[in-house]
Amino acid sequence: MVRDVTADEVKAGMPEGTTVVLRSCSMCGTPLSYFVENGSPWYDSNCCCVTYTTKPKACDWKELADLINMQTNDDVKVSMAAQFGVTLTKEVEDEVDV
Repeated sequence: MVRDVTADEVKAGMPEGTTVVLRSCSMCGTPLSYFVENGSPWYDSNCCCVTYTTKPKACDWKELADLINMQTNDDVKVSMAAQFGVTLTKEVEDEVDV
């Protein structure tokens, strides 16, 4: 099991000017990303397929931490956290002899 990240960890891992591309739009293929500007995180769909606007949307650090923490696959969670500059490691569960 992998521990949850905090908003403060994500903030520390994403200095000014950082951009994290998570995936591409399933309709047009445009990269969807989060970036940091003026010390605040923003979400940028870069297209208007679903949001109907190309303007970036302000978000907060907790929203980014929640995005990471909602991952149920430990490998995906560790990988996503790394994209946001947070180092996580998988905890090895003790084997129990039966």
